Amino acid sequence: MKKGWKTAIIVLIVLVLIGGAVGGYFVWRHQTLYIGGDKALQTALDHAGLTSAQVYDIDTEFEKERSSAWYEVDFETMGTEYEYIIDAASGSILSSSAKPEHAGG
Repeated sequence: MKKGWKTAIIVLIVLVLIGGAVGGYFVWRHQTLYIGGDKALQTALDHAGLTSAQVYDIDTEFEKERSSAWYEVDFETMGTEYEYIIDAASGSILSSSAKPEHAGG
């Protein structure tokens, strides 16, 4: 019975090490392929002529579909809602909009 426990523990350790290596690879790959959410937000703020201190309700989401990846960046100022789509690889702005907020009715 002791041999069975030793084998099970060794197999478990090997699986944990392999899982950690695979997970680490995908994190490293993501960080080297894409600009990151902070850079995408800064690109949008720079384009809007704003600083992070001037905006609120910031939302940055990474999206990927097949061979395309992008960041959806949304934020607000007093009176305006901004929406950006930033290419995750190049950092270029794919689309942008600024809409006046409407008072609730």
